[in-house]
Amino acid sequence: MTEEQIRSVYVELGARIKQARENMGFTQDILADQLSLTRASIVNIESGRQRPMLHTIIKISDVLNTSLKELLPDSHTEEADPLPLVAVSSGTDIGNIVSDEIEVNDETKDAILQFFSHSKSKS
Repeated sequence: MTEEQIRSVYVELGARIKQARENMGFTQDILADQLSLTRASIVNIESGRQRPMLHTIIKISDVLNTSLKELLPDSHTEEADPLPLVAVSSGTDIGNIVSDEIEVNDETKDAILQFFSHSKSKS
């Protein structure tokens, strides 16, 4: 995740905490007292400026009678680029494709080569 994506997660977490707090009818002072935090910490958590530790997030969910799932934003992971599609003709050296196009360790390379050799012998 990029720093911007991480920041976005904490901003969303803070907004969800604020909404849950308001749904309970709590002020920031009340929530701070329940958590043994300062009001300033609650302000900063709700704005996304402070990144609470996991145990603090768990305590917040308990005090606000809400699930962690409701507080935590959905994860948005970027999909990795798919492996390049390589057209293989009958005369292509599979070893070169594996070593040139796809970065793999020797054990994986050997397994791929063994698979292709086995597949080729069945053709």
